[in-house]
Amino acid sequence: MVQKKILLLLALLFLSGCNEKPVENITLQAVVQAFDSNTLPLTKSENADYFVLNGQSPEKYAVNGNPLYIYVFASEEDAKKGLEDFFNQTEKLNMVIPQIFAAKNVLIFYLSPETRTDPFSERDEKILSIVNSI
Repeated sequence: MVQKKILLLLALLFLSGCNEKPVENITLQAVVQAFDSNTLPLTKSENADYFVLNGQSPEKYAVNGNPLYIYVFASEEDAKKGLEDFFNQTEKLNMVIPQIFAAKNVLIFYLSPETRTDPFSERDEKILSIVNSI
């Protein structure tokens, strides 16, 4: 009787493990494709270097004539650490604040010419929509 209970418990643990879907990371290719398919193509750029965040350098693009930097991290946790790193590095700098977009393991920084005080407010609606669709 005890063996049957243990066997049943092991079967339930196995089946519950099968229901969990592995977290799929977003790739750079998926981000670029999302922009292209939403009629906002990215142009590879030679923009000036930007911040290295949590050990990750960005891929440099331009959209609407403005710089767009894409950071693809190994995990969502690494992306969160990258965002913290950005705020730590820029804490005492007088700089143009970018619009920041986040999706799973990806951070996107869009440098539009408008002045802003908050990187998460008044963001470009089209870019926000694309990032939310990824």
